[in-house]
This record gives sequence, structure tokens and C-alpha cells, in this order.
Amino acid sequence: MDIDTALEELFVVAPDAFVEARTRLAAALAAAGRKDDARELKKMKRPSFAAWATNALVREARGAVERYLAASDELRRAQAAALGGEAGVSVSSSLEGFREAGAALSREANALIKRAGRGDDRRVVDQIVANARAAARDEGRRATLLASRVVEDAPLAQDGVGGLGGLGGLGDVGEATLAAFASAPPPRASVTARAPVPRGPSPEQAARLAEARRAEEAAVAEATRAGEAASAAEATRDEARARLTAAER
Repeated sequence: MDIDTALEELFVVAPDAFVEARTRLAAALAAAGRKDDARELKKMKRPSFAAWATNALVREARGAVERYLAASDELRRAQAAALGGEAGVSVSSSLEGFREAGAALSREANALIKRAGRGDDRRVVDQIVANARAAARDEGRRATLLASRVVEDAPLAQDGVGGLGGLGGLGDVGEATLAAFASAPPPRASVTARAPVPRGPSPEQAARLAEARRAEEAAVAEATRAGEAASAAEATRDEARARLTAAER
């Protein structure tokens, strides 16, 4: 057994069995002469239920997760192009694709936590989506997500059901401006010609960004509602089938 094999097994077990599995796998690694790997494994934190469910979702419905990430990437590209004034960019089609991918992800997440015995838990579903969205924004998180090794949840206050386009706050333009200010050397009194100060977005760009962010928030809220409605419809269908089966006996 090596560390990768141990991690694969460890992140499959439910959170309440995590500590026991970690101890057992670390002992197996140590017995195999891999003491450094055993020490590394012992450092792994127990994931929250939502983090565990996020990992399980990647294993059981990887296609839905990958489509969500791809739709988020496409929406971010379309927004950036529209913000830059590029002609012929259709943000609406990217939003529609994002809505569909978000609704599908919510449905899969809801079905998974039901199978895990948690019933309808809106907060857990929101947290799973937030974890996926955080992965769409950050390459390190994305690699962790696709490896099914999420341990810590993304803050719901930051990702939650809003701010989904990757242009949170002032957006990519604002973040680049702040980075430029932070890295710029302090001004010197002896220099008369100063380098141009980075400027923030123009009023027109800011207006387009604000409109895009409102559209994003509406899109993810709609996607969440759609996922919940689909789950409710499936529950109603299953109940009707159960009544029909009972009546036929």
C-alpha cells in the first residue's frame, strides 16, 4: 500500500468512520515500512459532511461536476469579453448553459444526500455547489475537487448562491488593479515623472459588470430552485408509484 492508495480509501469512508479508517490505514503504511507516508496520512483532517458529499458527488456524478465547471468557465469568459466591449459576445447563452449545469448539479447533490440518509437539506446542497464554484475559480481547489479529496468547505458567505461568475467584488478588472497598486513601488520625491497609476473600470464597464453580477445571482438562484423542483417531482412520482404498487396487490 502507498499513500495514494490509502488516500483513495480514506476519502470514500463516511465522516463518522474517518478517524478509525485513518488510524487503520496509517498503521498499515507504517507496517509496510512507509513511516513518512503514515505520518502524512495522520495529518489529514476529517471532512465535513458537505465536503464528503462533494467528494462522493465527483465519484458518482463526475459528468455533472465537469459540465458545471465548464459552464462556469464559459460564463466567466463571456462576461470578461462583454466587459471589455468585445462585439458579438452572447452572455445570455452562457448564462443559460450555466443555469442548466447548475440545476443538474443541484439535482445530483440532492439525490446523493438523500441516499446518504440526510433527506432534503438545502444548506448542504448549497454548500456542495459552493465547493464546486470555489473549484471553478481556483486551479488548486479544482485539482483537489476532481481528485475527490475536498476537506474544507468554501465559505457560503463568499460563494453561496450568489457571486458565481468569477468576477466577485470589483471583478477581474478590480482585482488586477488592486494587485498593481500592491506591487507598485512607493513614490519618490526626487522623481518628477511618475508611472501612470492603474485605473479601475470605467463607468460603462462598472455598469456592465453590475448587470452581469445581477444576472449571475438570478441564474444560480433559478438553478437551485429548478433542482429542488425536480427533486420534489421525483419524490411525488415515487410516492405515486408506491401507491399504485400497493393498490395492485
